[in-house]
Amino acid sequence: NPVTFTFGHFGTESYAYDVNNNLLDDAYFGDSTIGVIWQRNISTFNSSNNISTLLQLAGNYTTGTLPWDSAYYDVFTYNGSGQLITDSESTYDVLTPGWEPSDKYTYSYDGSGNMIFAQGWAWNSPGWQLKSSYTMTYYSGTHLLKTYEYDTYSPGALPAYIDSLG
Repeated sequence: NPVTFTFGHFGTESYAYDVNNNLLDDAYFGDSTIGVIWQRNISTFNSSNNISTLLQLAGNYTTGTLPWDSAYYDVFTYNGSGQLITDSESTYDVLTPGWEPSDKYTYSYDGSGNMIFAQGWAWNSPGWQLKSSYTMTYYSGTHLLKTYEYDTYSPGALPAYIDSLG
């Protein structure tokens, strides 16, 4: 069911959900007197109600018409347990025109279902370049103890973050 909120002269936000309460479409409009769309997100979901795709469009502030100033397309994949294993993003190039890979993340889990490893990748034609890694450790089975972030662009790839319990 669509829901619309108006914020005075600033603009309007509109949301549409499916029967499972998944957010399918949300749009942010500029000045409500002219109806300029300046961002819109369109999502699809799999049979387990996990997000499968997300198309994000950013409108032209001046004209409110296509071509969009930017567009991103994310694809999410899951393992048999419903855990996210990849999240990849492409950017639309209006000059080519076409979709070009930009970023992706991959995820690994332990036998208890805890995320234990994640990697961030950047597209550097003709392939993917590792940009960051995350290692998570847990106590008492499922309580996050530490997260280490390794930035591969920094010499030595030292831990960038340790949570307060570590």
